[in-house]
Amino acid sequence: MTLADVPAAQRLREQAGWNQTDDDWRRLLAWEPSGCWIAELDGRIVASTTVTTYGTRIAWIGMVLVDEIHRRRGIGTRMLAHAHEYLGAEGVRTVALDATPAGRSLYETLGYRERYGLERWRGTLNPPSEVTRAATGIRPADVATATPEAASRATLTAGHVRPLLPADLAAVAAYDAPVFGTDRTRLLDSLANGHPADCVVAERAGALTGYALCRPGARAVHLGPLVADDSLTAELLAWAALRDHRGRETIVDVVTSNQHAVTLAGRLGLAPVRPFIRMTRGAEPPSPDLRRLYTSAGPEIG
Repeated sequence: MTLADVPAAQRLREQAGWNQTDDDWRRLLAWEPSGCWIAELDGRIVASTTVTTYGTRIAWIGMVLVDEIHRRRGIGTRMLAHAHEYLGAEGVRTVALDATPAGRSLYETLGYRERYGLERWRGTLNPPSEVTRAATGIRPADVATATPEAASRATLTAGHVRPLLPADLAAVAAYDAPVFGTDRTRLLDSLANGHPADCVVAERAGALTGYALCRPGARAVHLGPLVADDSLTAELLAWAALRDHRGRETIVDVVTSNQHAVTLAGRLGLAPVRPFIRMTRGAEPPSPDLRRLYTSAGPEIG
């Protein structure tokens, strides 16, 4: 795949109703220029597949798309096989993907095993609570006239959440690595630099306690990854990242075993629309900290 193929790849993405933008395709190509492929039939692009590697420890397969009039002919399976061959030659130890329930049985025949569940939540944002407004500055709030609870909690969290700055990226990557399970500096750096106005960090006593990245999609704003030490921090980060997107469709891919993440998606005003199954093959994958991992970066990149 090359940059010239992005419009044709977007046609496949639109057929599937997915949320990736031209920028998402360009990032995938920049990260892995030899690891993004298209299939042609009679001179027309009919399928795509991408991989995103995190060193040789783990890689994600994504954007497995087949033109709707050419499905059930084995094209998608052939694209997967090509990705597996490439990653094997690169020495990648573990291959991961986020499967739909319909695709689970196919991936199991290819050696994939279920690791944990994700669920996409979608909808238009609720108005934030008084506590959240005061703490994140979503609107001017006079703490002196707020309820006692809101006043005390807003005072405790004042200055706790702020925009993510380029100088923060090394600390964010170091904070993220033990939660995700491996270093993903390249991804975090690219996503944060792509949409800096929607990226935030939380800190307490000079130590990082969470971060959230947010970016526009073709159909909805995507919040993720979101990583935090506790549920209050996660909520403040979510609202701060989404402060300029009220009234717009928003999606989050929630880690379902993290009950606080599920609760947060509901508090945002979103509703579950479909599950994903995080699956891997090869060596045992890195162990994520699912208590602090709230949402994924996206099904195509982990």
